[in-house]
Amino acid sequence: MRGHTLWGVSSTAPHHNGDRAGADLVAYDTFGYDNVAFRATHADWLCALAAIHGLEVADLDDVRVLELGCGRGGNLVAMADDIPAGTFTGIDHAPSQIADGRDLARRAGVANCTLLAADLVDVAADEHLLGRDRVFDVIICHGVYSWVPDAVRAAIRSIMATRLAPTGVASISFNALPGWHARRIVRDALRRVVPDGPPAQMAATAREFLALWREHGGDAGPLAGFMQHEFDLLDRLSDRYLYFEHLVEHNQAFYLDEFVRDMAASGLTYLGDADPGTSSPAQLGDDGAEQITALELDAIATEQLLDVMTNRFFRRAVLCRADAHRSAGGAVVMPGLRIGADVDLVTVNVDLDSRNPDASAIDAAFIDADGSTLTPHDPTTATMLWVLSEHRPDTMAVTDLIAEVARRRSVSIDEVHDDVCELAHELVMRGRCDAGRRDRSLASDIADLPVARHLARVQATAGDAVITTGRHDHLAVDTMDRVLLRVMDGTCDHDGLLGAVTTAVATGELRITDTDGDPVDSPVDLADLVAAKLERFRVAGVLMRRDGDDAIRGHTA
Repeated sequence: MRGHTLWGVSSTAPHHNGDRAGADLVAYDTFGYDNVAFRATHADWLCALAAIHGLEVADLDDVRVLELGCGRGGNLVAMADDIPAGTFTGIDHAPSQIADGRDLARRAGVANCTLLAADLVDVAADEHLLGRDRVFDVIICHGVYSWVPDAVRAAIRSIMATRLAPTGVASISFNALPGWHARRIVRDALRRVVPDGPPAQMAATAREFLALWREHGGDAGPLAGFMQHEFDLLDRLSDRYLYFEHLVEHNQAFYLDEFVRDMAASGLTYLGDADPGTSSPAQLGDDGAEQITALELDAIATEQLLDVMTNRFFRRAVLCRADAHRSAGGAVVMPGLRIGADVDLVTVNVDLDSRNPDASAIDAAFIDADGSTLTPHDPTTATMLWVLSEHRPDTMAVTDLIAEVARRRSVSIDEVHDDVCELAHELVMRGRCDAGRRDRSLASDIADLPVARHLARVQATAGDAVITTGRHDHLAVDTMDRVLLRVMDGTCDHDGLLGAVTTAVATGELRITDTDGDPVDSPVDLADLVAAKLERFRVAGVLMRRDGDDAIRGHTA
């Protein structure tokens, strides 16, 4: 490891020259931040979750979305591209990031997204900046609330309270306690060791110190496992993340009940987390869930207790107006939704008894996205996941799922309707399925003429290291990925894709080597690599059905 002469360890407090918070704002404008989409912020998911909680949410076809702290538009522009009839507005403090977002929208042909450079405090104080009477069906504030001073947090609450439509849904993410008590060990150490300077230099200095800490900090003691986890995590994340998470002035974590009280004081009601499985007692197993339920705590106290028991680090709170009308939610709204599951079928055994359906059995095993094996104990759940696995990565209408479960079990729709709705609700709230109302038009198999998502082709053509999937998630891509994506407009068959890769290898744009460093250039080996890439794109939700909007726009990237 290289020595570093800039380390300046303080025995009392972090070393700062001048206005650290002001320097952070300059760094945010010049150093930028990671520009990706976040699945849990998508209007379709938030509206579906709000409906499950009993809100009568807006129609997605003309949904009005506001993002506070939109950065370079990677999240909002992708959402606007998904829902071309909606209107999308983003606000960010940094003019350079707004300019980047506008450029992305222009290149992608997204005309329904307006990005504004403004201070959130000014937006809260001046009703004319957004339009005097303008309200929004969805307001998103991701990666901002914990990382700004109190005045900006108050402005965020004010904007949401005054600009959220009566049936609107909002989302705020923040660093959560008690988990962040532990993570602050890393932040405090880096802020004491790393002197002020250009952001890239500060991040590089931090990485050198982290390498020293990992190598010589000791691998014994009660915190050794946690510290190794943090070192591994930071190794995988960007310098921008490292700087803005651990080196900037502002980073405030909150207990859930503190956050809920602050929201209530502003006229906002907490509905739940955008990652509902992390707030379910089921994550503790059957015995743990039973014991938590026996305590008879209210919903907030239950979630706060789970946060303590799981040492939670991060939250994505979902909110509505305190005066919002809420009706029956839960399983009764499921027939109006679509759901999907990240599972692959491993085995299935069907034993149907037409004379006695109760004696019929459907046994199946699945592998989920984390590599865990799932073995449902009842035939309805097994059949549901079996059907959903065939549609992965797309969703399917719950009404269609009910009909298909009934067909495969050789029973009537009425016999399985309520069970499927209740199980679908349970799977969504346990984090096993996602939900929405929008047909994503994702391909569940690989076509002869594959079509990659339009925005992904735009991003690949620009040389981006990360693309946006059709599931509103981000996927890291390499040179070979980009070579393939930029020609996957529905006119290129598999031989044509192989030809694009072969040409890139021949011209030196692409160099592929094996584990020994030897070049891989035989047609057979390259064809195998192309097939593997296509499967990765399919599972991630990059490939579109031929009847989808992206197929229609096949020649526009």
